[in-house]
Amino acid sequence: MKWLLECGADPTVANNNGGTCLHIACQNGRVAVVEELLKKDKVKASINEAIGVYGTPLQIANQNGHKEVVALLKANGAK
Repeated sequence: MKWLLECGADPTVANNNGGTCLHIACQNGRVAVVEELLKKDKVKASINEAIGVYGTPLQIANQNGHKEVVALLKANGAK
């Protein structure tokens, strides 16, 4: 993920279900990926966005029992 971001990939582009990289990383409990994504202002600005079938990143992480991701999101302003 870090390499893609360094190459200019847009992490806010949604997949066919409306989920962004942040939503999918939260769904899968990928702490390191969530940390990397939250370094991007564009991603951090949309931290509370509910997208498509996913809901908000915080809802997704919580529903899937990813406590470390939940704590990370809350520490970065997720509500």
